[in-house]
Amino acid sequence: MRRILPVLVLLVTVGAVGCSTADSIFPRTGSLKPQVLDLTLSTQTSAEPSNQFLKWTVTKAEADVPGHGTVNFLDGGTECVQVQQIFSFSSSSLATCRFRLSGLALEAGTTGTATVRLEISGLKLVRAERPLLTDGADFDLDGVPDESDNCPYVANADQANENAAAEGENPVGDACTNANGAKDSDADTVADVADNCVYVANPQQQISLTDGFADTVGDACKERIDVTLPGARLLISQSDVPFTIRDGGITFVRFDFRSKDWCPNDAQHPPCLLTAADVTVSVQ
Repeated sequence: MRRILPVLVLLVTVGAVGCSTADSIFPRTGSLKPQVLDLTLSTQTSAEPSNQFLKWTVTKAEADVPGHGTVNFLDGGTECVQVQQIFSFSSSSLATCRFRLSGLALEAGTTGTATVRLEISGLKLVRAERPLLTDGADFDLDGVPDESDNCPYVANADQANENAAAEGENPVGDACTNANGAKDSDADTVADVADNCVYVANPQQQISLTDGFADTVGDACKERIDVTLPGARLLISQSDVPFTIRDGGITFVRFDFRSKDWCPNDAQHPPCLLTAADVTVSVQ
């Protein structure tokens, strides 16, 4: 035992020295990566009409980073299909990069500026048709103006409402409440919170995919829009974008398309035309 103990002490000492230099051998890193999304997507029951689903075909995603040259984020491919829907992100099994826009690993704390470029050859948008209610109008033709109708999408001239006292300032009439007592704006027996067409009756809840993707909008109210681009492809480019690499995390160069600003759910709005000026570039 007296001969073995010094060896054990030596091993522990060497191990401790090794741990103390680990950070210098393996510096902490993070990554720089593009993020393509639309922060204005929302549910059908939002206060204002909103879009629910976007599908991009990305043909370029790159950055000029000092010390690294031009970095291609397309994961070795030449095209990438990306999808965003209200509750999740999805990817296509047929897409080259399958929503795998790669990142550039850099040492944590690295700061600098980059020139970033994102190019798309196509953009599709899906939203649910939503009748617009206006003061003084009577959408359901029941003789009660929209602004005071407790079932504005379903005719109920009597405005019957058994539990009006418990509903406060926003009463829901019996005609647009389902058997379980939940709000059912289109009176199709499916509660608004679960209805894939909140304002158009569709008790069967049939829903088709958009180019292989689940878009969460029922066929009865689905509106598909092929967004108009200025040309065959649209390039979003911005120089001198400052970044600081997060420790152990992803630093995103965010391309926010904010479709509600240039493609609102408004019948009076012209066709949805997207330009580079409509896309916000930031680092998150």
